Amino acid sequence: FALADDYCGRIEYQQSGRYRLVRWWGDTEALTRDSTQIRRSPHESYELLIPVHGHLQLAQGDCDIVAVPHTMTLTSLEAAMDMRHGDNVSAVALVSPRDHHDSRLARQTNDRPVSLDARRGLGRIVVDQLRT
Repeated sequence: FALADDYCGRIEYQQSGRYRLVRWWGDTEALTRDSTQIRRSPHESYELLIPVHGHLQLAQGDCDIVAVPHTMTLTSLEAAMDMRHGDNVSAVALVSPRDHHDSRLARQTNDRPVSLDARRGLGRIVVDQLRT
């Protein structure tokens, strides 16, 4: 984490045996997870990031995504990544086991983030439920 000296933020979460739902609000921050950290502390999980206010910049591999409200980004926590955001950001993250997704996906995601539309269809249902 890279934070300003006067950083102000808040995290709330709920956790079950296999899932974690995290909601956070905060000032500007940068989060980095490199290959050394992944080896030391593997998560074996995916994270579905849903911005509520503001935007998140995510770099993973050769892929750069700017996530804004009405989008979702599915990303692997087993691949090096950088995530940054500015002041006054609020987001929700659903963390779920990697094997839960890999067994259901027709193809492997190859540890590249995927941007999804959260304005219609199943994406809208997911966002409405998580925000509630």
